Amino acid sequence: VFELADVISQALLLTKSKTKGLIIENNCQDLPKLIGDASLILHIVFNLIINAGEQLLNKKTNEKGFLGKILLQGKKSPCGKHYELIIADNGDGVSEQVKPKLFQKFVTSKAQGTGLGLSLSYKLAQKIPGELDYLGNGLILHGAHFILRINLHPKGDSK
Repeated sequence: VFELADVISQALLLTKSKTKGLIIENNCQDLPKLIGDASLILHIVFNLIINAGEQLLNKKTNEKGFLGKILLQGKKSPCGKHYELIIADNGDGVSEQVKPKLFQKFVTSKAQGTGLGLSLSYKLAQKIPGELDYLGNGLILHGAHFILRINLHPKGDSK
């Protein structure tokens, strides 16, 4: 059993050096205790923050006056079966060419990217159990929006 709040705090701490100069806003509510492997969630959240941070810092370098922002927003789903964690940024979003194959191995739009981060995160989300999806661009902030849905009740638990 672990606190999701602790996992998110740890991910923010671990990514601090890679997101220096960016605004990081954590608006997660009603963070639950979960059963399972906290490291799976940590890896996913870490990866999504790092991806957003790299994109925003690159944009900040190329656009004078740009102020990058990463938003973590979470709440229980309306049905109560999942915790929904959205990680969004105000960058350029995901290109139309990359969207259809976003979670496939070796797909990247970064010059130094391996294309393994999102595909691995997608598989880890299924192990939680949960799912990782791309919601689109410009829903809350201007850039990319990912959602990690974490099952709140393990199989066999009928709560």
